[in-house]
Amino acid sequence: VQLLVSSVAAFLEVSLWLILCNVWFLYVYEATCPDPKIFACTFNVIPVCGSNGQSYGNECLLCKEIETNKEILVAKDGMC
Repeated sequence: VQLLVSSVAAFLEVSLWLILCNVWFLYVYEATCPDPKIFACTFNVIPVCGSNGQSYGNECLLCKEIETNKEILVAKDGMC
């Protein structure tokens, strides 16, 4: 139960950060991640901004980060 409460609190904190600090974000969406069995990212540079405020070289690299932090979404296309 405590883990669930802390996960919800972390998600709400990220959501509040997006609302208060990044009002230019039009929408937030889940990254389209490749099959985890064949997880290789290309070197194409198409930056995305994660909901954690971190810029990623492409959506696939954000997906790699999602493996350790499930609560990251794509906040916008381009750098943060």
